[in-house]
Amino acid sequence: MEEPRDERIRRLLLTLEELLARSEEGVPIVVEGIKDVRALRALGVKGEVRYLARGPVSEFAERLARHYGEVVVLTDWDTTGDRLSQKISRSMRAFGCKPDTRIRGRFKHLAGRECKDVEGLYRLFVRIWESKEL
Repeated sequence: MEEPRDERIRRLLLTLEELLARSEEGVPIVVEGIKDVRALRALGVKGEVRYLARGPVSEFAERLARHYGEVVVLTDWDTTGDRLSQKISRSMRAFGCKPDTRIRGRFKHLAGRECKDVEGLYRLFVRIWESKEL
C-alpha cells in the first residue's frame, strides 16, 4: 500500500536531515561520482564526501578505513548501485569499518519512483521545496 504523499515528503525530509546530521558528526559519505558530490553539496552536506575513482573497491575501502570507523554508503538505487553498495559494504567490513546503508535504503524506498540516483536527489528536493506542499 502506497503511503500518502505528505507523509512520504515528510519522511524524505527527515532522511535528508539525518544525512546532514551524520555528515556534521564527521561520518564520511561514499558516492559513485563527482556529480553525486555536487548534488550533496547543493543539498547542504558540508562534511567529507568521497567518490569512487577508478581502481579496486578494496583499495578505496582500505584507504577510508584507515581514517574512519564508519561511513555512509550512498550509491545510486539502480541495479548497478545495489551491487556497488554491497561490494563497498563488504570491503569496508573486511577492513574493520562499519558501512551504514540505512539512509540509502530509505531514499531508495521513498524516492525510487521519482529519482533513481543521488544526482537526482537535488532536483527532487527542489521540486518539493518549490511545491510548498510541506
